[in-house]
Amino acid sequence: MTAAATTTVAVAQLDGQDQDERFREVLELHGERTSPFVLARAAWHWREVLVLLARKEFHVKYRRMSFGTMWAVFLPVLQSVVMAVVFSRLVRFSIPHYAVFILSGMVAWTYFANVFGAGSTAIAGSADLSSRVYFPRALLPLVQVTTNLYGLVIMLAVALILAIPLGAHLGLYTLWFLPGAALLVVFASSLVLTSAALHVYFRDVSYITNALVLLLLYVSPVIYSPAVAPHIVRPIIDANPLTGILDLFHAGVGDPTSMGLALGVTAAWTVVLSCAAVALHSRFDRVFTDLL
Repeated sequence: MTAAATTTVAVAQLDGQDQDERFREVLELHGERTSPFVLARAAWHWREVLVLLARKEFHVKYRRMSFGTMWAVFLPVLQSVVMAVVFSRLVRFSIPHYAVFILSGMVAWTYFANVFGAGSTAIAGSADLSSRVYFPRALLPLVQVTTNLYGLVIMLAVALILAIPLGAHLGLYTLWFLPGAALLVVFASSLVLTSAALHVYFRDVSYITNALVLLLLYVSPVIYSPAVAPHIVRPIIDANPLTGILDLFHAGVGDPTSMGLALGVTAAWTVVLSCAAVALHSRFDRVFTDLL
């Protein structure tokens, strides 16, 4: 090959590299940052879309079922009864009214698992809707938070009704359900807003979510009290953000669990995830659709 030909090839390679660099600059999306206040104002403006999508999701989910919304209650109650029978035979927990204890924990766990499982992929899974009209993409994971509120309210009512024949003595303890449910909804919202934003960029998030839901069932005090957990797993339980929420739900049926440290951990997790959610959606809300 002559020197002129070599020079031509080298120049062509450099031109190709320059073109690749220019293409990267063009394809790399740097959408303008949206102020959190502007984003919050836009979300409030589109709040009717949130209600409409949540109502549609709820009706579509149970539309062709003979028992309708009863499945949202029957399955968790059945699971609670099975767990109560099995674990009361295999493991002797010194927990009064053990069936009620499990049922109250399953109320919180079922809501969390449903919201986390569906909400973490809500933005990427709604690409068709997102590409048609602009609205804050934060509304999409919040649809799952809102939709599952129906089931949460129904399950709480059923748990209170069943607590009486199962031997629990309800009273002022029942008021613990109110801050428990509020904290559960806020924590679930911050979690799915963060994970849904990350899922747009890293599709591994959906598999991580499935693994976490399976793992958290066993390291969360749903069927046992943190006081009776083995010392080797106690640090994991203490660091688990669901522990404080479940303690409040168990307190609602009279379980005298200390909630100081657990509630502090849950509050810390909620604040951190809320800040992460605000930062992610403020930075990437305008380019989410282009990456789907």
